[in-house]
Amino acid sequence: MQNLPVRIIAPIISMGATFLARKGLTYVYKTRTGHEPPQAEDRDVSLIRVIGWAATTAVVSAVIEVTITRIASSCDSANQLEAAPGSSATG
Repeated sequence: MQNLPVRIIAPIISMGATFLARKGLTYVYKTRTGHEPPQAEDRDVSLIRVIGWAATTAVVSAVIEVTITRIASSCDSANQLEAAPGSSATG
């Protein structure tokens, strides 16, 4: 079976990791504050708190996506080097 290209696999892994990270962030927020994380339509929560939550989740999501894409890309590059004709990996 041929390996799936990085441009297909990395976003799928990123989505899963981002989902888990958001669940973790939500758990931590609820544990520390005793409340659900703020939503944009919550009028009884300050705008600063809503923007802070949005910024935190956006930064975490971006870091996860970049990290996974870079790792997957470097693994793909290493696999391509091994499979290149004339490479010394086959010994």
